[in-house]
Order: sequence, then C-alpha cells, then structure tokens
Amino acid sequence: MIYVILNTPFKLEFAESVISCKPDRIQFRHKGNWATAVSLAQELCTMCQQANIPFLINDRVDVALAIDADGVHLGQEDLPISVARKLLGPNKIIGGTASCLEQALKVQMEGANYMGLGHIFPTSSKEKPYPPIGLETLREVSDTVTIPIVAIGGINEHNARAVFQAGASGVAVLSAPKQHPKETLKRLKECYSKK
Repeated sequence: MIYVILNTPFKLEFAESVISCKPDRIQFRHKGNWATAVSLAQELCTMCQQANIPFLINDRVDVALAIDADGVHLGQEDLPISVARKLLGPNKIIGGTASCLEQALKVQMEGANYMGLGHIFPTSSKEKPYPPIGLETLREVSDTVTIPIVAIGGINEHNARAVFQAGASGVAVLSAPKQHPKETLKRLKECYSKK
C-alpha cells in the first residue's frame, strides 16, 4: 500500500498530480484553522472518490463526517478510536498512530483498521520528541499485531523496500513526492511490487 499524506499548504495542481498516480490511500492533514480548509477537503474528497481512492481526514472525525470522507486517522491525543467508531459506523476506515509495541497493541485492541507506525527514519516533516524507532521495532510490531501496518517517517524510494521487508503492509509518504510526485510514486510502487 502506498499512502500519501497531503499536508497543507500545497497547490491543488500538486494534489491532482498525486491523485493521477493512483496511490492506494490519501490522507488530508491540516493543522491550522479548519474553517478555511473544509472546502478544500471536500474538493479533494470528491476528486479521490472519482478516482476510486480512499480519502481520510487526519485527526478530525467531525470533518470526516461532514464531507463523507472514507475515514479518519487518529493520533494518540485525538478522540479514542472506539468513540470514533461509534460516530463513523462500521464501514469507515479508522487508523491509529503508534510508535512502540505497547501503543500498537492498544490501537489494535481499540478496533482500528490499520496503524500508522513511526517514525521509522529521521524526518523533518513533523517534529518528534523521540528518536526514530527503526526497522527492528517495525519487525517486532509486525510479528505481534494482526492489523496492517503503514510505516511512516523518512521513507522514500531508496529505503521503502527494506521497510516492506521488515513487515510493513504500506508506507506513508509526505515529503518524498513533493518535487517529482509521478516519478517518486512510481518508484515506491515498484518497491512494493518487489518486496
């Protein structure tokens, strides 16, 4: 699975280019004033639905409900997964964030469809208060949980294959596609097919 995170700000042309590459899933992440971002989220949701790509909202269950997104991705400090499931119903996708085995087991127990595990490698996309967890923790979690693992953090076409070989079902990328989305996503898909 190739999972692209669209993190504001970005140009709509970039989003269109990413969608045209047909990743397996797209997440919209916005950390500012949501009053100005809902219309963009709705537009992206419609574009993804037309392309048959599941579209998730980061953090905000209310926004996911409002625009009828395919699901939501929740961090450790967000609404509990079990509460989100009650609000969203049984058919929406819910992902949870984990950075260690203990958190991974909690995400699975609460009923997430998948977990975002990381950060695997050093990354400048998002400030983290802890060092990268590396491939060993990824292997440990992969050997223990049964839900899909989407690895995140510093992943690109040069290290993605090792991440898949360590047990990830997918990789989430935020910074990697920014310069050449079509070329980068094509190479990531090749890594996935050769895992």
